[in-house]
Amino acid sequence: MKKFLLTILISSVFTASNLAFADTFDSLENLTPSQKQRISLVYNSYKIKNNELEDRIAAYNDKIAQIKADKDKTMDQISLLTATYERNIETLKNQQDYLTKETEEQYKKILTEKQFQQYQALQIQVQDSFKKFLQF
Repeated sequence: MKKFLLTILISSVFTASNLAFADTFDSLENLTPSQKQRISLVYNSYKIKNNELEDRIAAYNDKIAQIKADKDKTMDQISLLTATYERNIETLKNQQDYLTKETEEQYKKILTEKQFQQYQALQIQVQDSFKKFLQF
């Protein structure tokens, strides 16, 4: 139950940060409707793929919790299965990092250099706000 509540909390925080993320595009100087449309398509594609990866990570975390609670397995079996699922989680996190980098490369192609610099500055503000939120 605690993990479920933690998952809900993390999801709501990501949702809030994603709303701030989407607002970032509206605040970019001289953003044309064509740029906004293209960047929205890239962003929506990113969100769909990232959410799929998040769901898979959550599923592996659930499996780890189930394995640790399973009284029929030996400690060696638990360790082996847990290590396997943790490697899978790391792989998925690496895929998320790659997806983020790939998405930013697409943003660079759509935005002017000045707009991209504004976007990066706003992203730093969003990340700082997110960190401050987590500290409470």
